[in-house]
Amino acid sequence: MRLAKRITSITLLLVMGAILISSVSQAVSKNRKAGQAYASAVENETIRYNKNMGYRIADMDGDGVKDLLISNPAGKAYVYSYKKGAVKTILEYLPEYDLCYNAKKKLFVENGEGDGAWHIFYKYKNGKLVEKFRLFTEYANGSDLVYKYRKAGEEAEEMTKDEFMKMVEKYCVENLQSSRIKLINTLRKL
Repeated sequence: MRLAKRITSITLLLVMGAILISSVSQAVSKNRKAGQAYASAVENETIRYNKNMGYRIADMDGDGVKDLLISNPAGKAYVYSYKKGAVKTILEYLPEYDLCYNAKKKLFVENGEGDGAWHIFYKYKNGKLVEKFRLFTEYANGSDLVYKYRKAGEEAEEMTKDEFMKMVEKYCVENLQSSRIKLINTLRKL
């Protein structure tokens, strides 16, 4: 009886391992196809990119396939996804300054400057960006810089400069930049 249980347990583990390996290889295959499709789209300029723009490569919509964010600080940001064998635009957004993506936190980050700095953090949901929270500075009394945090739909709270900087370090990212050729080569290696 014990031997039969051990054999059953080992068989079950082997089947689960085979399923996991199959799932991982399917994801790798989809990402490789996505990378090739993105590279071709950049190469033939269906996706516009130049060295003044930034990019991020990560699964931004939660489907297990890497997406491509192209952000133009002087214009719109686009997120492209590989769906049903083709590159599709899943997000078109006009940020005030620049839109980035933090893959670890699964957050889009809009960074900007004006009468202080600001960072707005979004989740991607149903084809739209939904604000979660923001960090910003503003001047009080004409010259004192005040650091603030505001969760979406709530009142802003003051914070110390150290608290502000820790959150900026934790959540803020910048897009990667490279030549068009280097981006194409990076995409081909997905």
